This record gives sequence, C-alpha cells and structure tokens, in this order.
Amino acid sequence: MRPSMPRLLALLLLLALALPAAAGDRRDLAAPLGLGTDGTIRELFLDMPIADARAPRAGLDVRWSMANDWSAPTYAASGAKLVEIQTDEQSDSLTLSLRAPWSRLLGPGPVVSGRPLFDRLSTTLDWRVTQHWGGWSDGTIEWWHGFAGFYNFERNQYPRNAVHVTLGEVGGKQTLDLRSAQVSFGDLAVRTQYLLADGGAPLVPGQGPDATRWGLSARLDLKAPVGRLSNLGGSGGFDAGVGLLGTYELTSFLVAHAMASGQWWSGFAGEQPLQPLNFHWTAEVSLALLLGPVALVVEDRVVSAMFDDGGWTRVNPLPLAPGQSPPSLAASAWAATFRAQNGITGGLRWGRFTVWFAEDWTPGSNPTGVYKWFYDSNAPDVEIGLGYSQPL
Repeated sequence: MRPSMPRLLALLLLLALALPAAAGDRRDLAAPLGLGTDGTIRELFLDMPIADARAPRAGLDVRWSMANDWSAPTYAASGAKLVEIQTDEQSDSLTLSLRAPWSRLLGPGPVVSGRPLFDRLSTTLDWRVTQHWGGWSDGTIEWWHGFAGFYNFERNQYPRNAVHVTLGEVGGKQTLDLRSAQVSFGDLAVRTQYLLADGGAPLVPGQGPDATRWGLSARLDLKAPVGRLSNLGGSGGFDAGVGLLGTYELTSFLVAHAMASGQWWSGFAGEQPLQPLNFHWTAEVSLALLLGPVALVVEDRVVSAMFDDGGWTRVNPLPLAPGQSPPSLAASAWAATFRAQNGITGGLRWGRFTVWFAEDWTPGSNPTGVYKWFYDSNAPDVEIGLGYSQPL
C-alpha cells in the first residue's frame, strides 16, 4: 500500500499519545523553532536549522509542515544551453528528529574545562518524508492576495492545485520532472554539536540544576544521500556544513538565539547543465518571549542564492499570442534560484506543542515590483506547521 500524508499524520498522533509524559522546563519553552528553509529545490540539499547553544539535552521532535511553492515556467540561458525551471506544488512533510548527548551512550568521559566531555557533545538525526502534490492551498492564497490587495504573481493564469516541478535542459537532460503526486523519502542529516563555553546564573526560572544564562557551541552537519533525486527525495550527493551558535538570556522572560553557518553542496548527481554553487551560507536570529506557560517565538532567517547568475540570463523563448506578455520577473522562479532568500517565522509554543507560520520577505532590488526595495521568492510562498517535542 502506498504511504499517504493522512496515514503518516495519524501515526504522528498515535506516537504522541503513546510516549510517556515527561515534564518539560522553561528552557524547552524558550528554545528556537529549529526550522530550515523549505522550497522544492532548496530542500534537496543540506540545511542547518538553529538550535539552543547551551549544554545538550536528549529529546524527540516530530513536525508536520505544509509549504506552497509557486512560479510560472522560467527559462535561463547560458551560451547555447537553455534550462527550464518551474516550481508549482504543495508539499506536506513529516520530519523526525532524535537528539541525544553522547554521555547517554558513552558515560561522562574526561572532564574538559569543568564539564565532562561527552556532556558537551550531542548528535541529532533528522529524516523527512514528503508528499508532493497539488494540495488545497492555492485558492486560499489567491483569496488572501485579492483581499489584502497584494500582487497575485500571475497565479490566476495557471490551473490551481496542480503539480509542475521542472528543472532541466530544454530538449535534453531533465534533473527534475514531476507532474503528479509523489511521496518521497528524504536524505538523512546527522548534526553534531559541541559546547564550547557557557556560564552565568540563569535569569529564566525553572530550568533545572544545570542551567546557565548563556552558551556558545560549534556544529558539524552531514547529509547522506538516502533519498532519490528522481522523486524529489534528495540531491543524490553528500553535503557538509559547519556552524557557530549562541544563546543568551536577555531577561527573565526574553531569550535570544543566533547562528551563522556555511554549507558545501555536492550538486546534482549526473551531468546537469545547471548546478548549484558549492558554498552556501545561512544567518539566523531567534527571539523567544515567555508569557507564563506560553512562548511567542519570532525568527528571521536568510540563506544565500542557490545558483550563480553570473553566467545565466533570464529569457523568454516561447512565442507569445497577440497581446500576451511574457511572465513577469516576480512570477518567475528567478528570485528563488538565483537570489538570496529571507524568511520570517512566527511561532506559538504551549507545553510540548508548537504551531508556526512562515512567509518569505527579502530586502533587495525589485525594479519590476510594486515595492522596489523587497522581493518574494515564493519558495515557499507560505508555510504552516505543527510540532511535538518530547524530552527523553
């Protein structure tokens, strides 16, 4: 029987009910959301989500998210090569994250600067299964654009709730070509974090005996290509990344987190005319406002462009009917693939459950837009999600 997202969500609910209850603390409440940047093409490669930079704790996170990607067919030319790019789909993902300090398996180990070595080290395993399909969100997004008076990115000129994912050379090799619903099993990410330093008496009460006010950690992330490129499970290659994370309690009710990282992508497997840049970077800040048993979390995350636009030019090779205009820059996939992308996320956490909403909004030149000083990549246009976290 072919897996489907409703069945996977039912399994998520059963898992949450079956796990033994464990009392969380205020540090869990103030943790960052720990989300990556979704997007049909970008999520095929290694992404490095932010985390609390203080001493690691064991836990299991299960997350469901819905992301709506949109673009009109877009063509890029470099010399005699012509590539078509289109990302039009809804993706529903279920992500499992298991985090454990090394001391759980190896004991405390030798003492380093007053703390056991294996209490400083933790590893998180991330794995995702995604349903790529037409979904239900196109009509809702178009209604919102019309109600708020926003630009509709030419969505009304194409069928709603359809699947059109294309990346490949026109008349040649197709890297991605998805026209119908597909469930894909993703690559495996292994994230190892090392606590470099921490200290200070905590300002936020109720965090346990080992709590500190601040922490600084280093990260090494690796991605193993267990997913298939042909069904949007992964890029088909190994990726690696390093990062620096910091956490600081500003007050007894406000906690700040930050992260800067660099990733090395191996590119698409096989001979592809359009390959991503090998080096990428990410910068992110997260603020958690504690209001009794509830936390409001706001995050801003910027990632570098996936492809180098130095050798490529946006073109329109298709003949146009009388009075017809080519797709606008805003409706194309150009910003999603050849420009940096910034996302703003707001989350509400209550106990072990978290809900969030994300929107892409990137300051930068937009000469053809209504607002000239920022642009949208629409990769994804919007994202919503629900997460469950269980201390172990």
